[in-house]
Amino acid sequence: MERIEALTFGHVQNERLSKYMWQIVQILNAEKQYEPQAAEQLDAAWQTFRARIRFKATPYGATLKQIDKKTDRIWRGMRAQVKLSANHPCEAIREAAAPILTIFNALPNPTALAYDLQYGALDSMLTKLQALGPDLLRRALLLEWTEEMRANVDAFMAVQNERNVAKAQVVTGETKRCRDALVATYQQIVERLNAIAILMPDEAHARINARIQQAVTDFKMSLKLAKPKASDEDDGDPESDASEDY
Repeated sequence: MERIEALTFGHVQNERLSKYMWQIVQILNAEKQYEPQAAEQLDAAWQTFRARIRFKATPYGATLKQIDKKTDRIWRGMRAQVKLSANHPCEAIREAAAPILTIFNALPNPTALAYDLQYGALDSMLTKLQALGPDLLRRALLLEWTEEMRANVDAFMAVQNERNVAKAQVVTGETKRCRDALVATYQQIVERLNAIAILMPDEAHARINARIQQAVTDFKMSLKLAKPKASDEDDGDPESDASEDY
């Protein structure tokens, strides 16, 4: 009867650990009639851990999306107004719009970027626009648009900062406790299954151990394949964009 190889998880990212434990939970649940306590214990520990790393900063996420939707609307309005002002029949408005158009033409559509890049680009754009002075912006019919965008960008950044603080508190506190509990539960189950392999081998447990050992082998291989991209992996961020299939 096959014994299960020991694993260490010290440097394994949270999402990768969760995916592995989910596989083990599935194996134990499929053989629950033989190991009901192990299946229930690991499933409970995994569910608790998964809930922590799936922290979505509610209601921050929904609030950010709402603000971002308004940002997109303001951007479209500003862009349209710049074009109108640059081609306005009034020469004074056209002249005032000229430097503003230059700023806009040098900026790719920020609404197509990820949040950090988008709001960094918008903040930079607003700084340049405001440096032109309120009088010029008013003559170009862009002052109100600029003020509205500034207020919206500031609101987004404030909520994002608040979310980051809340997220950091989760990661450094309760998540570690839940992770340690999950790993300890897994290791206890493996020790028990390995003891059965030596002292009381049977067909059902041989099947369980073989399936878990295959999961161990696959997991170790996935770590080797992922190593060159370690800097791109989830670093324990509970907001990482991992698959929702487990």
